[in-house]
Amino acid sequence: MEPPDQLERVILMCAGRGERWGDHRGAPKHLVEVDGEALLDRTVRMVRARTGAEVVIVAFDKAYERAGCVRHVPAHGPEHFCDADKFLSSRELWGRSGQTVLLYGDVFFTEKALDAILEFRGEYQFFGRREGSYYTGRAWRELFAISFSPAGAEPLRACMEAVKVEQATGRQGNCGGWRVYERLHGSSGQRFTVIDDFTDDFDYPEDYERWLRHYRSRVHRLLVPLYGRAIKSWRWRLYRWRRRLLGGGAEGAATRTGAEDV
Repeated sequence: MEPPDQLERVILMCAGRGERWGDHRGAPKHLVEVDGEALLDRTVRMVRARTGAEVVIVAFDKAYERAGCVRHVPAHGPEHFCDADKFLSSRELWGRSGQTVLLYGDVFFTEKALDAILEFRGEYQFFGRREGSYYTGRAWRELFAISFSPAGAEPLRACMEAVKVEQATGRQGNCGGWRVYERLHGSSGQRFTVIDDFTDDFDYPEDYERWLRHYRSRVHRLLVPLYGRAIKSWRWRLYRWRRRLLGGGAEGAATRTGAEDV
């Protein structure tokens, strides 16, 4: 099946419990301000500037309603929330003729990152970071978005349902996006677009405060594209040298899984 020409729907996932964030700065994490603008408003504005696709906000709270957007209230309720429900709760809204994009609602997206996500056309693609970031100071990998066509919706749905069962039966503690990706592709890096810039999500208050310090530092913003690449290149050479010394294969560098929330 040929990939769709049009982006049909952009879905912002904002129905997580947000327990780790608490009431930091007096607002839910999706509504925390960056440069004087709520994170949710910023993402909606940027999406609308790039596409005429329908924008859906998955959220329980009426405070998340935005003019021109559809607010979708998940049927499962916040008390019965499972990691995979961040995706599956909007299943009936996934595009039937065009591309669908699922955006994590607690993520600050750069212009370049959102361009890459919204421009993708194909069966399905994951977008995120497979290791820590020198840009934002986060020490672990993150997922930011999934884009898929009607043809890609079914394998994704089936995999999400499977990992949900894994968690319900105690076979797997986490059934979020990384578990979905690894069940489909392991650690291969296939169908994965790396985004490593100031794009990042905010699970804990310290995530946001650390990110803000890096984002506001002119010196850091100027130098990190240079020293970040240099350090990664050095670490990768050291890693390959150690693998050869120990007689191992050339696998990707080890990563730590960041806890997910939306």
